[in-house]
Amino acid sequence: MVEIKEINLPRNEVTYGDHSKVDYSTFYNAFVAHWNNRIAGETISPFHMERFMKRGSAKNLDQLCKAKKAEGFIEATLGKKMDAGMLKLVLIMVVVGIVACVAVIILKNMGLF
Repeated sequence: MVEIKEINLPRNEVTYGDHSKVDYSTFYNAFVAHWNNRIAGETISPFHMERFMKRGSAKNLDQLCKAKKAEGFIEATLGKKMDAGMLKLVLIMVVVGIVACVAVIILKNMGLF
């Protein structure tokens, strides 16, 4: 991470440790480009967010929050082992499937199927 070396308030400019400079217009353009075509398009101020909320319904925002929560849960569980309850459920499903296949074969050989 690059450290901030100097902040020039009259010129609205920040100088970093690697001697790169960022002014207000550069930051604004990068910020808008980052959020472009994301949540609510270009939400760049509380006024814009309030305008978006008035146009949409609470159900849309609720669905968005639930989707983000589910997405975060899926990302958090990627690469991890199954918990014991899920493993038992999978094993029970496999055993029931094998028993059902054997029962179908037996009934077929007896002529009942």
